[in-house]
Order: sequence, then structure tokens, then C-alpha cells
Amino acid sequence: MLCKVTQFTLFLHMPGLPGTPAGGAVYVRWGRKSCPDNANLVYNGTAAGSLNGTGGTSDIFCMPEDPSYKHVVDSVGRFKTFLDNIRYETDEMFSSINEANVPCAVCQSETRSVALLQPGKTSCPEGWTKEYAGYLMADEYNNEPRSAICIDEAAEGAGNPNDRDRGLTSAMFASCGGLKCPPYNPNGLVTCTLCTK
Repeated sequence: MLCKVTQFTLFLHMPGLPGTPAGGAVYVRWGRKSCPDNANLVYNGTAAGSLNGTGGTSDIFCMPEDPSYKHVVDSVGRFKTFLDNIRYETDEMFSSINEANVPCAVCQSETRSVALLQPGKTSCPEGWTKEYAGYLMADEYNNEPRSAICIDEAAEGAGNPNDRDRGLTSAMFASCGGLKCPPYNPNGLVTCTLCTK
């Protein structure tokens, strides 16, 4: 079962995923090709979404490295939309992988059944286990809004994109016009933690 919680995706108990133990929370680890030690890899891939201003989706998907198709056409008609890779676009951090594609890993916790993305924190609530921590990232402020994703603090790149402008993911900062400053800091990169219980 998949539930949307504001702009964040919360994965609930999903029993019986092929190739994984029964039970356990399923979540995406953005920015890495592998899962934490206490989780099993369901599959890995590359982050993808629709380009700014081209229709399509505001969601970001972890697209598998080995896609399968049920229908292939000789030519694409007028009524269509596309998925494209998402790349890092940041000068605040991750300078060594700036403009590289964003990898992803779909992970299943071995023993915990609920996952929670906690924005603005570097730790989990009491009684929860931290799967990974990182930074909230989304499309640049002058582009159309896109779902935010929590990029692992030890992010890696997945190869360089082609020359054309792809979907972007940039660091998020607090806006003092909407959030109370302090405690929020307009110069602080907004953190996030993926927690399970």
C-alpha cells in the first residue's frame, strides 16, 4: 500500500515482494545504489521524472536498470509524455558529483514494517531506527515544483547526463517568510532522515 503524505511518500507494510523476505518496510534510498546493512536490496536504478514545463509527472521514480515492456510502437504519436533522468544541480555540496545522474536503491527492512521520511531532522523519533540521513532536494526554485526526495548524505553519482538540460535536483533551504526563523535558518540546508519501526 502506498500513501501520499503532503509532498513526501510513506511506504507502509508491503508483504510478498518477489525475492525478498515476507514483510518489512519498503523505501527508496536516493543517491545510493545500495541499501543500508540492515535492509535487503529489491532493485537499484536511476532517478527519473518529467522535464520542467513538458507535462508528465511531478513525481520522481526509481527506474530499474533492466526495464521490460509490454508494448513497443513504430512511432510515437502526438499524445505522449516522457520520463527523463534526474541529475544533481548544486554548488552547496556534492561538488564531485554535480551534474551526474542520481542513483537510487529500493530497499526492504528485514524486521521493521513502517517507514517514515522525517524532514528537518538528523535523527529519528524515539523508538524508530535510522536507515539513512541526508538532505531534502527538489527542482530549482525558478522551475515548476517537483516532489522532494531525501538524498543520502554519502551520495554518489550514476554517470553523467547528456548535454541537454534534464530534470534537476537542488538543495532546499528554509524560507523565513513561511517558516519561523529561528529555529529555522535560511542558510542551513534542510536535512532529512529515513526512519523505520
